[in-house]
Amino acid sequence: MIRFFTEHPTAANLLMIVFLILGVYSLPDLKRETFPPFIPSKVQVRVIYPGATAEEVEEAIVQRLEDALIGIENVERSLAKATEGLGYVVLEMDEDSGDIKELLDDVRTEVAAITNFPEDARDPVITEMSKSSRIVSIAVTGPMSTTDLKDYSEGLRRKLQRLPDVSIVKISGFSDRQIRIQLSSEMLLKFGLSINDVANKITKQSINRPIGSIETLDKEILLRFNDQRRLPGDYEDIIVLGGRKGAEIRLGDIATIEERFEKDEIKTLFNNERASIIEVERTDAEDGVEVVNAVKKFVKEQQPKAPPGVKLTITGDLASIIQDRLDLLIKNGWQGLLLVFFSLWVFFSFRLSFWVTMGLPVSFAGAVFVMHQFGYSLNMMTTMALIITLGLLMDDAIVIAENIAAHLQRGKTALKAAINGVMEVQTGIISSFLTTACVFVPLMFIEGRMGRVLKVIPFVLIAVLAVSLVEAFFILPSHLSHAMKNHKLDNPGKLKSALNNGIEWFRDVVLGKTVDAAVRYRYLTVGIIIAVFVISLGTFSAGWLKFISFPEVEDDSIQARIYLPPGTPLSHTEKVVKQVLVGLSKTDEYYTPMQKGQKKLVEQIQVSFATNSDVSENGANLATVYVDLLSSEYRKGNVDDILTRLRMDTGKVTDVISLKFAKPSMGPAGNAIEIELRGDQFKKLELVSAEIEDYLYQFDGVYDLYSDLRLGKQEIQMKLKKGASVLGMDASAIASQLSTAFQGLTTMEVQVGRNSYEIDVRLEPKSKNSLSDLDQFKIVGSKGEKIPLENIVSLKNNRGYSTINHVDGKRTITLYGSINAQVANGNEIMNRFKKEFIPNLKARHPDVEVFLGGASKNTSQTGASMARSLVIGLLGIFILLSFQFRSYTEPIVVMLAIPFSLIGVIWGHIALGLPMSMLSMLGYISLAGIVVNDSILLVEFIKNGRSSGKTIVEASCNASRMRFRAILLTSVTTILGLLPLLSETSLQAQLLVPIAASIAFGMLASTILVLIGIPSFYSILGDIGLIKEVAKK
Repeated sequence: MIRFFTEHPTAANLLMIVFLILGVYSLPDLKRETFPPFIPSKVQVRVIYPGATAEEVEEAIVQRLEDALIGIENVERSLAKATEGLGYVVLEMDEDSGDIKELLDDVRTEVAAITNFPEDARDPVITEMSKSSRIVSIAVTGPMSTTDLKDYSEGLRRKLQRLPDVSIVKISGFSDRQIRIQLSSEMLLKFGLSINDVANKITKQSINRPIGSIETLDKEILLRFNDQRRLPGDYEDIIVLGGRKGAEIRLGDIATIEERFEKDEIKTLFNNERASIIEVERTDAEDGVEVVNAVKKFVKEQQPKAPPGVKLTITGDLASIIQDRLDLLIKNGWQGLLLVFFSLWVFFSFRLSFWVTMGLPVSFAGAVFVMHQFGYSLNMMTTMALIITLGLLMDDAIVIAENIAAHLQRGKTALKAAINGVMEVQTGIISSFLTTACVFVPLMFIEGRMGRVLKVIPFVLIAVLAVSLVEAFFILPSHLSHAMKNHKLDNPGKLKSALNNGIEWFRDVVLGKTVDAAVRYRYLTVGIIIAVFVISLGTFSAGWLKFISFPEVEDDSIQARIYLPPGTPLSHTEKVVKQVLVGLSKTDEYYTPMQKGQKKLVEQIQVSFATNSDVSENGANLATVYVDLLSSEYRKGNVDDILTRLRMDTGKVTDVISLKFAKPSMGPAGNAIEIELRGDQFKKLELVSAEIEDYLYQFDGVYDLYSDLRLGKQEIQMKLKKGASVLGMDASAIASQLSTAFQGLTTMEVQVGRNSYEIDVRLEPKSKNSLSDLDQFKIVGSKGEKIPLENIVSLKNNRGYSTINHVDGKRTITLYGSINAQVANGNEIMNRFKKEFIPNLKARHPDVEVFLGGASKNTSQTGASMARSLVIGLLGIFILLSFQFRSYTEPIVVMLAIPFSLIGVIWGHIALGLPMSMLSMLGYISLAGIVVNDSILLVEFIKNGRSSGKTIVEASCNASRMRFRAILLTSVTTILGLLPLLSETSLQAQLLVPIAASIAFGMLASTILVLIGIPSFYSILGDIGLIKEVAKK
């Protein structure tokens, strides 16, 4: 095949064109995102149980669901929540062994078999939880009423929904529309009416229903009674009571009627104006950048058509940062490509360097096609993998080009030199690819939340290297044979000659003498290397080098999530929001002078009341402040520092359960602090949770600790008194009247154009805003008599929990918290918690189980998986090398390059001031499959030297000299390919610097220590007789 493609006049070019076309065809279809999807697939079962407390929902709904679902396969864990009137169970699927459709079918089957739900409970709703997420929003502000603002926004939503790139559009900032009928309690008592009486009158006098048909000789005519009341004024004439002598009491006489939104607390402010927020979401299958571009174009087109004074503003743009990150990596990529090309030019002629470098776009194009076929996206991880391969891809091409050049220098024709040059080294190249694959392939199956993000890197590396192998064997030889046809190798210029002479002098004098001395004092050399390795590992325990789960991801927005005690009025929540906004103004004033051109740090502010993503409820006690910051590409100050400053400027907030200043979303690592406490008694769990908070708050950098156990609103429980039945009253009738009076009654829904209105009947606010109103409430008896409530029911104060959580069937409290990575190391804090606190806790509370989640769990799970992958990879390399060398000891010598490279990884991180992370470890493990290639060829040259009659010492020293140029070139191209990223100062790039540092510094250390250490180790093995004799040529 190699001969065929090299000799054929068009085959190589056609193959190259096919790769390029496939890549260009596939690239536009690769969706762009920050990270690969890492949230597991989930199935949710929801059951509404109206009027039930959280405890009642737990007993009657949640526990029965859990009992039914406990045996379902392929479930990683079960999460359940009981709140007032609602219970649900969420099953997280084991992504590595399950299929979401099968899980859905299994859940439906098990839930259908439950027959003992309460009668009042609604039917279970089973859904696959959506993986859509908000990608951008449009804030609509202007001088119009709330109703007009909603109507205008609905029109925009419908237009936006029709765009081909947009699939999910929602509007926030409003509750449901209502026609609210508020009755006077005084008028009801005067006329002997109950709220239910009035509601029945409304229902009977506002109808729209078919009543049959008339069939004539030639057609059928439908009959409909249509007296549907649609506008507030239509309801005023409804007759609620017929008076004496024809007098009638109309609804307008005893009630105020208005069109309004149901809940006052559901509202949004944007830059201090009442706003409608049109939220656009993207699914996992959609390209976030394309969605946002479509939305921006839409806003640009609609703004000139907007009513006077109405402004449409893009906010919460999460796609621009994706594009910025990808652009940054692409810029570093082509800069690295240029450096690689110039480094090749130093060693080879321009023609050889050009065609070797041209293999990169071909390999990338083929890899893009493979990524598209397997459903991979263009994200920070896959783009980083492509950058890593800039230098790695050169290895095979360099070996081939160098060998072809050697054959040309022997006087062969270009065609013959190309064929012979490739055929001579193909076995070694395939062996190198297989050893690299031995490490990368197991990494494609690492587990855990972080594993889902990291495993795309080895996949892309394998894809690129596989395509490059095809390019190196079937395309490159043809190009080199044509390029060198009728051309002699370029005569090097003065500069290139000087460089080559300098390299040869360094090889013969500096390296040669160093290797000779190292091998002569080989036991000392090996001792020094081992000592350096041990010292390097000791940097962790000495505190010189820290470990973190995952580098911080820089954001362009922050949030303040406010949670006040249930029952807190909206006015108090607004005061807390105002305090946060004052603090935000101070933070903005602090950072603005630091920015280039005095640009403001805070660009836009959105306040949404009745919402908090940390709390699975809504109400007047909740609010979230969303802040758009100056882009990190131009901003001075990272998000962690800005949040710390905002926390300080806001000051102490009283009467708050939690006030969390945070980034809008978590990275793959999860929460810095997430501790699950499981047990039967909530009081004990609450006590333990408080102890843990006290322990963790002793560490600097720990902030925003809060638990998900929350007390509900103050509750007054009622029971029927003995003897109440004598008055002809039962519990159901009394509860119905009280519910209608204090909660309201939705009599019907009417459709007015595109809008749906609830017809809500309730007491006017002044009749139900104090406990005295409850004491004085009169129940209307079966004969119309007024019975004081206190005569027939007893009252009791109570306060339960608003939310009860279960994990894997057990009552659970989860404690969450954040750690400022600039101040403290989360890994160290959680390790101390495990060693110091948990043993003591178990001794005092043996019935309380403690589980670490978030970053601790994900790091442990993914780290263990990576360790297994490394062991499998090393075993695979050993087996391959053992076959190749026909020895058990020589593969060990070759594989010593792997710990050698760890020395460089550790000191490289220390030199750059970087902590080690899971990305660093992935870089090191990936490096294990790369650095052995230099060792393989070095050991091969030692064996060749011995077969020609040299001693082990002579062959070892000579091999380092002979392989110096090739090892130097492969190392230089790898390091230079990553150099732009290593020197990048952008905040966005800091996420990926650790993996680049691991590979670059690991390669540097390996290069030095392989040339010196491998000959020394080999010679020692020869001394003790563990190296078998080699047949002499």
